[in-house]
Amino acid sequence: MSKNKKKEYITYKTYYQNNNDNIFIQDCMNLILKYTTKRFAYLKKHNLLSTYNKDDCDDYRKSQFYKDENKVEHLILDARYARAIDKSIQAKCDSLIKCKQNNLESKLIKLKELQKEFDKAQEKYHNSKVSKYSEKEAYKNLEYKNKVLQKITSKIEKLQYEINNKIYNGIVFGGKKLFKEQFKENINFDTWQEKWHNRGNEFECGGSKSENYGNQQFQLKFSKTIRNKHYFDLHVNVPYQLREKYGSVYVLKNIYFPRGNDILKQNHDNNVAYFKDLNNYNNLKKKLEKENKSITGLQKPNIDDYYCDTVSFLIKKHYNGKIGIHASMPRKIKQVITEDRKGVIGIDINYDNISLSEINHLGKLLYSKVYKFNFGSNNKSGYREQMINKAIKEIVLYAKEKKKHLVIENLDFFKTKMKQLKKIDKKYNRMLHSLAYAKIKERIRINCLLQGVVSKTVDAAYTSMLGKTLYTKKYGISVHQAAAYVIARRYYKLEEYYEVPKIEFIYKDKSCSLTIPVDIYKKQDVNKKTKTTNFYKELYRWLSSEFKAPSRFYKKALTS
Repeated sequence: MSKNKKKEYITYKTYYQNNNDNIFIQDCMNLILKYTTKRFAYLKKHNLLSTYNKDDCDDYRKSQFYKDENKVEHLILDARYARAIDKSIQAKCDSLIKCKQNNLESKLIKLKELQKEFDKAQEKYHNSKVSKYSEKEAYKNLEYKNKVLQKITSKIEKLQYEINNKIYNGIVFGGKKLFKEQFKENINFDTWQEKWHNRGNEFECGGSKSENYGNQQFQLKFSKTIRNKHYFDLHVNVPYQLREKYGSVYVLKNIYFPRGNDILKQNHDNNVAYFKDLNNYNNLKKKLEKENKSITGLQKPNIDDYYCDTVSFLIKKHYNGKIGIHASMPRKIKQVITEDRKGVIGIDINYDNISLSEINHLGKLLYSKVYKFNFGSNNKSGYREQMINKAIKEIVLYAKEKKKHLVIENLDFFKTKMKQLKKIDKKYNRMLHSLAYAKIKERIRINCLLQGVVSKTVDAAYTSMLGKTLYTKKYGISVHQAAAYVIARRYYKLEEYYEVPKIEFIYKDKSCSLTIPVDIYKKQDVNKKTKTTNFYKELYRWLSSEFKAPSRFYKKALTS
């Protein structure tokens, strides 16, 4: 693995239910929140939010003090906690910019739709002066469309300005909802004030495999095993300001992780073995140096030989009041077992299904399947996500079984697909926008890494059109299966060609027939010397106009 390659992490979560330790945890969260808000304000004021600067982080930490009972000044936090806070702030800023970029892209798509609606309303208003249409109603509709258009245009301009100038408005530490509660009627202000004082909800620190137990600040040590369940004690390095009250180390006892229990225990044992050998090495080295003996043959233990991993910890207070302990470790990436010599598997992602098509290395269709999502109108996003994840796992396992690469459409094309599918039912249109294609793509990527399957992306422009008009009737498959087939073929750079102007396909379970106009058909390069993008573009425009009245190209049923 290259040094520049980003590591993949997996998080194991458990709930901690010892009420005696809640005061300590809340005090730590409140202290971290107070330092975080001050640090964020400082970085924002000096325009330093765009990048993490270790030196600036250390200089700021050394300027922050608290006074003890004797009015003696002490540092609030050590360097590890301060750097973890800076990295957390930077992560929030990066996440906010990405959210704004996604929001901007969605609004730009909507802007084009609204512009067309405004143009139609404007045309209708001009026609109303010379036709039977009510001029007053047409003007009222035009005025409404104009207001909506101006509103979304101003939002787009604001988003573009904030993204270009890296303005991080919208980051809140502690909760905007809780702040607004004080202004509601019949609110007990003393109760609200106590909630506000204890609004801190996170306490975290990243780890390093060179540190004891993979983390200097949070050391997970083995405690006992009961019925094959391993229990741990979490030794927390107490922030400087709280040490007078809690001591230098505070122990959260009897922690059990339902997932990752054996992995965390193995990592603990590996760390114990490494630091035991390292301690023996250091003692022997000192002894030899004291006796003026040679240490040439003495070899220092290498931590990589012991398979010790970093463990990052996050202690979080959830909305239900429970305390969650999250332990994150690098994923064990499996060796790649797939190849593309005998073919690949293409997948097409849609708002209500994921379609799969398997081909051989010559581009011949071998197998195809549709994984449908029966979302329903009342099911929550968690249920939808569970169905999608189940389908993704089955697809990746199938690719693993066949030992073939997975090929998916790239993210940029999906935004184009959103434009193409904008006229579908509003309920499904909302579902399409909430589908979070980037999230699905990430789930596919992670599942592929865990199973040793390679995932590749291709430019999937016009795959639905080509699949529909060339392969739906030929192979008796759906449009989405045909699109997945074209995606798979595109991995091998196989071009799709129309041998004759007449095209036959299936649309809404009906057999259809169309003849491509001569002027468009001539733009296709049958000798394959030039790219066919312009031809596809012209064909797509023509088909879009034809599909406005599909009854014209339905084939008549045979009658006896």
